[in-house]
Parts: sequence; C-alpha cells; structure tokens
Amino acid sequence: MAEFLLNLDRDEELGRLFEQYSEEGSALWSYTRALLAFRRQGDTAESRRLLKMAKGANRHVLEYLLGRKLVPGRQPDYYTPGKESEAIVYAGQFLLGWKSTPGAVAWAGGQRQSVPPPPTSPSPLSLSPQGSRPNERYESDGQLLKLLKSLPTRQTVWEADCRPMPSWIQEGDQEVRPWWIVIAEEKHGTVLGQEIRSDPPPVALLWDTLVRTLQFPLVGKPYRPMEIYVRPGLGWESFEGSLDELGIRLVTTDHLDLVDFLQSELTQHLSLQRELGLLDVSGVTPKQLASLYESAALYFQEAPWRKLGYEVPIQIACNKFRSGPWYGIVMGQMGQTLGLTLYENLELLQRLLEGELSEEENLRFTVATTVIFGGPSEIPVADLDAAERHGWKVAGPDAYPWFFHKERGMTTHPPLAWQLELMEACLRTIPDFIQRRGQDDPTQEVMPVTLASGTLEMTLAWIID
Repeated sequence: MAEFLLNLDRDEELGRLFEQYSEEGSALWSYTRALLAFRRQGDTAESRRLLKMAKGANRHVLEYLLGRKLVPGRQPDYYTPGKESEAIVYAGQFLLGWKSTPGAVAWAGGQRQSVPPPPTSPSPLSLSPQGSRPNERYESDGQLLKLLKSLPTRQTVWEADCRPMPSWIQEGDQEVRPWWIVIAEEKHGTVLGQEIRSDPPPVALLWDTLVRTLQFPLVGKPYRPMEIYVRPGLGWESFEGSLDELGIRLVTTDHLDLVDFLQSELTQHLSLQRELGLLDVSGVTPKQLASLYESAALYFQEAPWRKLGYEVPIQIACNKFRSGPWYGIVMGQMGQTLGLTLYENLELLQRLLEGELSEEENLRFTVATTVIFGGPSEIPVADLDAAERHGWKVAGPDAYPWFFHKERGMTTHPPLAWQLELMEACLRTIPDFIQRRGQDDPTQEVMPVTLASGTLEMTLAWIID
C-alpha cells in the first residue's frame, strides 16, 4: 500500500499510514518515511534524522538507490531484515518513488539540498508531441536525440502498455481507477519504467515515460531495444516515426503476455481483488451478454418501478426451466435502489416484505438472482471493461447493470448462464406485463420472448393475498 500511495503522490494518505504503524522500524518503512519527509520538507534536520535511522536499519539499500548495484530481475522469495535480501525487495518496490522525487537520490547519497519547485514549463531535455496522428514524428531537442542515438542497442524486445488497474480506490469523496504505464523487458520479465496516476494519461506522458526509461531504466544501464510491442489505439503508434529514427521498431499486437502477468502480480501485491465477471462464467458468450445488456438498458429506460405503488411479488414460470417458479420484485418505488430480484422461496419473500424477517435471517436464508443499476464503479471491473471492449449497450452513466446471484449466507457470485438467460427474459417481459396488468389483477399472462438463445414462453401473474 505504501508503494502504491507513493507512486500516486498521495503523500497525506501515506503520512497517515505511517502514523498508524509508527512503531514499525523495518527498512521498507524507514527509508520511505525518510523519503516522505524529504518530499514534504526538503533537506532538514528531521529528514536527515530519519534517513540516518533508515541507514541504520539496512545499509545495503543505499547501494541500490544510488545505482552502485543493479536490482536483480528476480526478487528473492523471502528476505531477512537488515540483510541484502531486504534491500533488493525494497529497491524493487520503491526505487521508482525515489527516482521520481527530484533531488531525493542525490540527497540520500549525501548531497545537501532541498526539493526544487516543480517546473512551470516542459524540460528542454524532453520530446514534446507535435500532434497525435499515427506515425506522426515527434519534435525533439537535438541534444537529447543525439544522446538517445548514442545508447547501445541490444537484441531484446520491450513491451509497453497503459491500462487501468482492475479495481477502484477512494480518492477524496470519489472513486477512481488508477492507470498504470509500464515498460518491461521480455527476456527477463524486468520492469524498466512505470508510472501510476489516478486519471487516464495523455499521450505526451506515454512518450515522456518511454524517453525516461531509455535514459534512466529502473534496472541496469541505458540502452535501446530492437523492438517495442504495444497494443493499438492507445497512442503509442504516434511515436513510430521518432522511434524509427532511433532504430527501434514499433510493433502493434493485441496480446502483451508479460504485462498481463506483471499486472496480476501487482494486483496481488496491492491486495486488489479481481472480482469475477460475467465472461468468466462457463457457457456465457459476448453475444449472449450483448443481448442481456440491451435488455437491461431497455428495462431501465422503461422504468417499470414508476408504474407501481408498492412491492408485490410477480410469480414467474418459464417453459425452458423446470426449477421454478420464481418470484420477482421490481425495485425502485422508493427512488433508491433500482433493479429487479428473482427470489426462489415465496414464503421467505413474503416474510421479508411484511417485516417479519430480520436482516440476519434475510442474509442467511434467501436465495435470489438480482440486477441492480448504478455507476461504473458499482459493477465488477471485468464487466465494465468487457462492456467497453464489446460495445454493450448501457442506458446511461448511472445505469450500469450489476448481475449477481446470492446463495444462502452472504455468498454472492456471477449468475450461471441459465440464470442470466432467465433474467434477460424477465427484463424483457416484466415492463410490458406491468403495462397490461394492474397490481390488483391476478390474471396470468403468457408472453413469448425471443432471446439470442431462441424463443422462450414466460408465464407471469401478480401474487395477491
């Protein structure tokens, strides 16, 4: 978590984290605590005191911070406090934070200075975009271009990517998905450059990260790779002309296996749990989900809850599925949670509606399949990414559908393929059923509905005491 907050420049939260664990004296905390003091105060008696304590905790860390030793491509399986193994682990996690803080590495090496003010204009030793059209050349400072051309070339391949992390985090009063720019070397699986930020990075930042990695890789000495593999459509293609001038071939591909692996490792390290998405369910296809999302969007636009005065169960049967009937509750009359729930036990549902079932009993005993509408941060990231990738229909920014199935107890998971099919049939028929039958009319309505899987026959009726 400390590494994550440091790379996002969330110094206030990092400081609060240190306050919570004020007794922690390991090198992993001591060096970062000293770095935070330098970022806040510059070269002061307090920051020097913390740095001295950190050096006392592990003298080996400084060797890696100052570049006297290179961080191995493979991290040790375990480490011993105060030993070199701990220093390797620390440098692998926090070296970027030190290098990204102006003057910090030199300060750690003994140079007395303060943090310089942030630049008000682009550094002269940077390449700035002229535009963003594919294959467009980037204008470069002659001195920097000459420097990059002088770097040795190695017969190696890099992967470069920019992607959102598979989880949301709280930033102030809103949730955000951090974005990760990463550049890695394929042969040894080594991260050479990275950047984490809380909003989608502009193309110029991709280029700056790439140039910084060429000049100051996190591991090893500077060099030029033969090829850089990137995913199309993210802006990397804009650099093809400039990279060609540097003798580096840019290759677009839909698959970056190393970056995928590194992201899974980072996710585990940051304890960001990836929720299963609907495409993880056996037998579920993008075509089926496109139809399901369309039905959810139409249901949301119909807003059947506006036509109801109170919650009454709808008995639902389907000719294809014999395990029913199910009992549908349209949610939204109170203007809070919008959606639809299909319960499996009528007696428990009626007790719940009459207030006879406690919240604990509801969690323990009820079994139901539900769709709830909300913002993009309220559905599994896997579903959000899939919806954007496949172009599934969503009714609006507050109408992303979250489909889940609740078992007895508090266990929830994505619905099975047949449960999603049943839910889609209900989403398509219930608004029309409500239009035809008032809540005081128990007459059964037989309604055929055509889905991606074929035509189903649904039988719906209000349950009236």
